[in-house]
Amino acid sequence: MTPDEIQEFLREHPGIVSAQFSNKVGETSNEDFNIPAPEGESYFPFQLDGIRYAVKHVNTLNADQPGSGKTIQSVGLSNALPEIRKILIIPPAFLKSLWRREWIKWCVKRLSVGIVSGKDGVFPNTDVVIINYDILKYYRTELRSCVWDLLIVDEVHKLKSKKADRTLEAFGGIKRNSEKKIIDRTTPIPAKRCLCLSGTPSPNGKPKELWNIIQHLDPGGLGADWFKFAKRYCKLFEIKNAAGQRIGFKWDGVDNLEELQQIMSERFMIRRLKKDILKQLPLKRRMIIPIEPGIRDLKNIQKELQEFDSYAGGDESVLFDMPSFGDFSKRMLETGLRMVKPAIEVIESDLEENDKIFVMCYHKEVAEKIYEHFKQSSVLITGDIAPDKRLGLIDQFQTDSKITIVVGTLGAAGTGLTATAASLMIFPERSWVPGDVEQGEDRINRIGSTKTSLYKHLVLEGSLAERQVQALIKKQDNADRMLDSV
Repeated sequence: MTPDEIQEFLREHPGIVSAQFSNKVGETSNEDFNIPAPEGESYFPFQLDGIRYAVKHVNTLNADQPGSGKTIQSVGLSNALPEIRKILIIPPAFLKSLWRREWIKWCVKRLSVGIVSGKDGVFPNTDVVIINYDILKYYRTELRSCVWDLLIVDEVHKLKSKKADRTLEAFGGIKRNSEKKIIDRTTPIPAKRCLCLSGTPSPNGKPKELWNIIQHLDPGGLGADWFKFAKRYCKLFEIKNAAGQRIGFKWDGVDNLEELQQIMSERFMIRRLKKDILKQLPLKRRMIIPIEPGIRDLKNIQKELQEFDSYAGGDESVLFDMPSFGDFSKRMLETGLRMVKPAIEVIESDLEENDKIFVMCYHKEVAEKIYEHFKQSSVLITGDIAPDKRLGLIDQFQTDSKITIVVGTLGAAGTGLTATAASLMIFPERSWVPGDVEQGEDRINRIGSTKTSLYKHLVLEGSLAERQVQALIKKQDNADRMLDSV
């Protein structure tokens, strides 16, 4: 589709992003239509409600709290609408492989899925294209070569600044230099529907941070008049110089929040808190975060899988007897150290949506490197920390708002400690003894817990570790179901 054809399409379809439109679509009630799911899979009731809300709104902000399955609801929207065939997904880089995995798992249409890798990569000719924020600018032409049926923007709070390059590339706008001269201009990525996801759309609780999202999702309504919005919800006031001349505006304030929330909910936002959906969720939820491997990783992965297949002879049960397979201890440490950088990226992203995080490692070397990065806001618990000091460190994590992370090893922090201030645990690496991992999990999910705990396992995509984690989680989930049914 040529640029002229796209502009003509936009003029003929005023519901597209950047045009004035009514955000309501049809009068379908929640009970009027079925949402297909893959065989053997099903949506939680609140996920069905989220999908139905998005079906009825051209543009939607799904602001459900973290861990509620917003990715699955996104695929469900596509499943619900047969006309959605061409989809663009924009997540942070480390979530690209996860999005591909979840789309393939939940999509009933069997749409092809491709990932854009690097600034010099190939733009895939697939139904679903996944591209991270950081490289949008290198594919400006390709992203605007068609009108997407659905644009999904994950962690959309990253677009709160109008001056950020990623905001310009996704939502369009102009860029000026220090002299206010325009140096770049671009249009929004054209899409018939837009679904934005974020558990914390306003990280600092200021309506100002919502403006870019609102302007994009509801340009003909709440986002139509910046001055009116800023005055009503941001306590807009003029900044004047010594001569009494206006030199600008300040709009960092907070006002009429209940009204703003109500209008957003009516026009484009759905948000459910964990406490509202807790009864529908298991007490423990486990997920795999596949990390895209580099070229060197691919060679090591291929070699490791060949050696394992030769060793195992088709017996997958030896996945939990790995110390007898080659120089396994050395390989585990190398793999753990390889995951330090991705782990830091995941932790930094998750801190935007979580007050406290427990990072559980296997090797102290891995734990120490992660701790060093977050030293000012974390505590470290390894075998080098005297047992009588560990409780004090956990108490600090539990009670001090400035301490947002505890980094520990399974050997030192996997038993005897209570860290229920966190409901998210990240495993950059792990023991292959299921009981050890479950003991570690229970640090944030103790007897009497009334909140769902989320566990994220980081693995290199396609690696032996990924197969091990899949088997581990299956064992754990089966054990939980067996015990819960008693």
